[in-house]
Amino acid sequence: MITTVQNFKSWLKITILVCLVLSLPACNLDSPIPDETAPTLDPFHATIIELQGDVRTRQPYQNEFSPAEPGMRLEVEGLIRTMLDGRARLDLSSGTTIRIAPSTTVQILDNQISQYGLSTRLRLELGKLWIILNGGTLEVETPSGLASVRGSYMSVELLADGEITITCLEGNCRLGNSTGEVNITNGQTATITSPQISPIAGAMSPGQFDEWQQENPEAKDLVEEQRNAQPEGTETPLPQTPAEPASYGPDPEDFPEGFNPLTGQPTNNPSNLNLPAIHVAVSHFPAAASRPQFGLSFSPIVYEISIGDGQTRFLATYFGDFPYPDATLTGDCEVRTEPIQQTGVLLGNRVWADLDENGLLDHLEPGIGGICVQLFDGTGSNLLQTTTTDSNGFFAFNVTEGGTYLLEFIKPDKMEFTLQDVDTNDSVDSDIDPATRQTTVIGSDRLDLTWDAGMLVDPALLEIPLVDPVIGPVRSGRIAFMPIVDFFQGSCLVQAGADKQVAKELRVCANVFGPDAGAGATIDISRLEAIARENSSGQHTVDYSGNTFTEIPPAGGQSANDLRLFYSYLDQSKWVYDPISGSWLRYVDDSTKANAGVFHPDVDRLNGRRLHFENVMVMFVEHQLVDNNPRIIDLVMDIGERGDAYLFRDGMMYPIKWNTEGGIDGRRTVMKFQDQNGNPFPLKPGHTWIHIVNLGSSFYQEPEGSSSWVSRFYAP
Repeated sequence: MITTVQNFKSWLKITILVCLVLSLPACNLDSPIPDETAPTLDPFHATIIELQGDVRTRQPYQNEFSPAEPGMRLEVEGLIRTMLDGRARLDLSSGTTIRIAPSTTVQILDNQISQYGLSTRLRLELGKLWIILNGGTLEVETPSGLASVRGSYMSVELLADGEITITCLEGNCRLGNSTGEVNITNGQTATITSPQISPIAGAMSPGQFDEWQQENPEAKDLVEEQRNAQPEGTETPLPQTPAEPASYGPDPEDFPEGFNPLTGQPTNNPSNLNLPAIHVAVSHFPAAASRPQFGLSFSPIVYEISIGDGQTRFLATYFGDFPYPDATLTGDCEVRTEPIQQTGVLLGNRVWADLDENGLLDHLEPGIGGICVQLFDGTGSNLLQTTTTDSNGFFAFNVTEGGTYLLEFIKPDKMEFTLQDVDTNDSVDSDIDPATRQTTVIGSDRLDLTWDAGMLVDPALLEIPLVDPVIGPVRSGRIAFMPIVDFFQGSCLVQAGADKQVAKELRVCANVFGPDAGAGATIDISRLEAIARENSSGQHTVDYSGNTFTEIPPAGGQSANDLRLFYSYLDQSKWVYDPISGSWLRYVDDSTKANAGVFHPDVDRLNGRRLHFENVMVMFVEHQLVDNNPRIIDLVMDIGERGDAYLFRDGMMYPIKWNTEGGIDGRRTVMKFQDQNGNPFPLKPGHTWIHIVNLGSSFYQEPEGSSSWVSRFYAP
């Protein structure tokens, strides 16, 4: 009796499934129960075809992945993974087609009956899919949100940083997360950039249409139809408003989820904030072999410390986003190397690569140097000025207050303009009409650095440059590093060995060595990340909060255009304020007697871009010689110490205090920066370079009363 009931339930479920899929008019649930020996349909599954490159599968009953073969059947709960050169097509038994891009992992979940017919579910762990649905609905689960389509054509892409983008070539598509959802239809796209931000919808870009056509031959006619239905440059821009100034800290709850408490900025991978900081001893001498260094622009805080003999060494702190080598994108004009001095009302901002094609300037999307920008009067008929972007994509013009202007950008080959004004926040979207290459008419009643141009870049231009993905050069550890390392709970030091007398005082997590003892070694970025993960074992969640960040410049500062540091005759550097980026550009000399004090722009060898830091600080700390050895210096920075410092931000200099007070339970916490009354003093959101100088070192204006500042280091 039990067997008969079970057979009836199985027959009923299969009958309903067949009727819904095939819409058979002859289906009649009043028909007699089939004989137990009658054939049944195959369970829901996927067949793998059109294999290219390295593709692997793991069936639900397997523990490891194995090579895929054409015609192989992937069962429910099975996974398919394409490697860097791999592609595949899945034909579901329901009639749906799925194409899988390289570097993608997807799991077939199930197929159920819903009010719209069949409801298919997939899970995308990473990568990109193109879906051509054969009736019903299909959902794609991801760690960042849920995408669904009813109607037929949808693509889903999940990046490693958690950002998810869908396109809806035809039909009704939806993208949502815990903060909200959007519904889109023919020729539209939607993106989730952060777990704390609701999905944002817009029009599909030319590149997204091209991808649909290239990857799905059967969609060619539909692509042309939808592309023609969306005239280029006719999207309705959203109303633009200036961004509200943001402030964060000093307590952990004062930072939005996913924000780095050392920068006051978001991270691409918030889970990295659970890893401890790793500090790297970076070489600065000998100059010819050590400079420019790899990866300094990715360090939230760089400390420059005297090591004796008139030399300094850097302690670079890595926490949050790990460094990466990227292509140095340039246009057809010369890359500007010097900052633009403000003589009138500044108008401009940045040209950047819209890597995810969502029309928004996302965290870590790079600037594009060497883009020609032209300034016209408000009629568009009179060319007034021209300039180019620097290596970080920044540009500006000095204009007359009260005038009207428009900007025009010269488009390089293999680049196109992204969508215009897709967000109400004028600081994060592109302001250029792709059809005209121009902005709207701009009034100049105030400083206006919100005029951005986002560029869609040919993938061939984004190939990884021919540099090793490393940090360094790495040199020996120093006792002076340890007071700083100790302030970061669970952190440790990466070095290239150390003097025997020094080594016993250090907390080291890796020693790296290179073939050239003079230049030091380097450490692979992948190893740096692995060390952070290994060092987090058994540790509590790190808390590096304690300082405040605000985009609003504090009151009470003095004007500062540049700062010169004189550690010794052959160790000099300079910072120049760039009002366009709102940061300080670093310059160094070449440490030769013939060119002492002759400065040239400093760059990050990892990406070829100018080093620029939002905060620069001169911090006065007592230096002590260990055993009267001028090459072994310790810093008096134990818990409870405090001293004077000078903070440079937003073109101003502020006298402040540093404080190493510990936490309530006596644990070390990060160094705090305060005003003269002990209240938190805000840093600017961004990265900070700290020059540590000995007590008694000088700090003054030169010439007196000017906006130029000098600090001279006096050895202990």
